[in-house]
Amino acid sequence: MSETLAQYSALLVMEHHYGAEKVPQFLRYELDRYLGARSSETIAEMPLLLVENQQYIHYRKGSLIFYALKEYIGEEALNQALRDYIAEVAFQQPPYTVSTDLYAHLKKATPEKYQYLLADMFEEITLYDNRALEATVRELEDGKFELTLELQARKFHADAKGVETAVEPLADWIEIGAYVEREVEVGGKTVTREVPIFLELRQFSGDETVTVIVDERPLEAGIDPRNLLIDREPDDNRVKVKDAA
Repeated sequence: MSETLAQYSALLVMEHHYGAEKVPQFLRYELDRYLGARSSETIAEMPLLLVENQQYIHYRKGSLIFYALKEYIGEEALNQALRDYIAEVAFQQPPYTVSTDLYAHLKKATPEKYQYLLADMFEEITLYDNRALEATVRELEDGKFELTLELQARKFHADAKGVETAVEPLADWIEIGAYVEREVEVGGKTVTREVPIFLELRQFSGDETVTVIVDERPLEAGIDPRNLLIDREPDDNRVKVKDAA
């Protein structure tokens, strides 16, 4: 777990120094590396809480999980849990701290509605198959835009050998979002950047039709657009927005 915390700390330094818009690219890199490595696992994949000497888990998966936890419960809540843990175990004599000690502090900091998420992250090997099937938009009389999303959410638990079991019924909180492109100044140059105009956590039970009102006409929209969750096919999480018929 110490390596996971080091990787997460480096990610937060990057976010605070370069901006949140740089994070999704890094998260996607970590996700791809984790998924690729687990597919070639020859012995057994362990949950994050129990992992030893599997770098693709404590580095790649670990940074994904801690960043997602920050986004769900808030950075200050997570920081306080880490401070409390450090205060408890600093300079201790044997027997030394183990991952379950940290996990106890994370459980205390996590709201009840996200306790399932914490267990999925640390105690289980959890994979999602979330998909954006369609996104349509129509302009309203007040100049705002009605965005309708057809979305699919699926969750699986895998065992150490990779055998997956669907988790039903589903009642998971998953982020949805919409994006536009804007010109911004970076290093004295004008570049085009993707910018979220809407991000919100919604509870999903499976296939859902979601309608939201946004201030601008979005170019793309979808489910878990920032890849906070470990999705085995992240490329289908977003689609281009079309005009409603």
